[in-house]
Amino acid sequence: MSSLLRWLAAHALLVCALLGASGVAAAQPSGLLLSDASRTVPVWPALRMLNDPAGTLDFQDAINARQLFEPPTTAHNTLGMAYRHVWLHIPVTVAPTGDGLWVLDIDYPVLNHIEMYLTQNGQVLKQLRQGNLEPYATRLIQGRAHSFGLQLRPGESYEVYLRIANTGTMILPITLSKPNTFYARALQEQMLQGLLTGLALCLLAYSFAQWLTLREPLYAKYALLVCGSLLFSLLHFGIGSQYVWSGNLWAEVHMGGLSALIAATGSFLFNEQALAGPDLKQWQRRLMKVGAGITAVSAVLYAFDLIDIYAVTAIVSTVGLAPPLLAGPGAIARARRGDSVGIYFLLAWATYFISTFVLIQVIKGRVDANFWTMHAFQIGATLDMLIFMRVLGLRTKALHTAVQHATRERDNLRSLVHTDPLTELPNRRGLHTAVEAAVQGAHADDMVAVYVLDLDGFKHINDQY
Repeated sequence: MSSLLRWLAAHALLVCALLGASGVAAAQPSGLLLSDASRTVPVWPALRMLNDPAGTLDFQDAINARQLFEPPTTAHNTLGMAYRHVWLHIPVTVAPTGDGLWVLDIDYPVLNHIEMYLTQNGQVLKQLRQGNLEPYATRLIQGRAHSFGLQLRPGESYEVYLRIANTGTMILPITLSKPNTFYARALQEQMLQGLLTGLALCLLAYSFAQWLTLREPLYAKYALLVCGSLLFSLLHFGIGSQYVWSGNLWAEVHMGGLSALIAATGSFLFNEQALAGPDLKQWQRRLMKVGAGITAVSAVLYAFDLIDIYAVTAIVSTVGLAPPLLAGPGAIARARRGDSVGIYFLLAWATYFISTFVLIQVIKGRVDANFWTMHAFQIGATLDMLIFMRVLGLRTKALHTAVQHATRERDNLRSLVHTDPLTELPNRRGLHTAVEAAVQGAHADDMVAVYVLDLDGFKHINDQY
């Protein structure tokens, strides 16, 4: 009897435990809980993905393969470059209170094609299409990146499916936000991009003006460097498609490769001239000019689709790294002598390598995609432009000092030729020059007279003193 009671008690405890567990599971919403109190909900923790290497799966195929969706294994908000076509699944449950208005935002503008399906109980409630290779005018929310407005009913569950196709990296900083929060965050990013873009445009205009005024080629080479960096930022952060080349598919397809090649060409030319001197060997300077020619010709070929983006990537990742490697020894030698130009170049290169390394790790899916890592290269490029502007300032100062020195030397030589060194009075050559100038300007109302004064015994004084 006692064993029977113990068996019944054990089973009762097991049943209670199972009921309690099932009650907890039932109380937990599936996927993301969208509550108005949260304002912004990161999607990545609940996101599941399905790779579609051939890009042949349609929406019904994705629904049928729902059990095959798996959590990403890469860093937060990035899938790296291993994928070209992916399906994403995001289950959401709306809190019982609230208006149900949410914005699904993918804050990476250079995704080629995005299809969004809002479903409930297997039925498609909403289907939208976006992407930087899709017509910009078709976007319901016409901002920098890709956003989808959702009207959800409080207390109900939904599933969002995203099909994304891209030839580049799959960086996916996806959030669900309340409209006011979304627009506030979008405005902050617009202001940041406006500030950085405005700074780059000012530097570009200033360098062109100085080049036209001073005829100093270094300013034109600096302008080329700034232009490449500016075009990359306009593309990468969506400002170009929003304001500059809206609706131009050629620009969306080619601007990434062109900006990299333009920046590489400017880097070759700027480094070669700015560090010219005894510390930079002639063969190094020749190689840098050859490198500039290779990247410039590659830019023209790519613009006319004679080479593809993979060839451009190979050129930029190999030849594009040569400027600091070739000019590095010269900059180090200058820095050791205390030359500020060498120090500034080393500082600029260190900034460039750190910011580029961070961006590459995000692109490869090894580092989380967040505000700082996404903007690392842009911030680094802006610092580089300011550092190189300081180098230009030092160069201009050196040229100004050289001109002043040459002017003083010219005046000294002129004085030695036309004056007597003892009395500092004009000598015979100086007198002849002065009389010629006076006679040429003389006329009937403004005549010229020459007075000759002879001092007796002055030769003795002149010889003695």
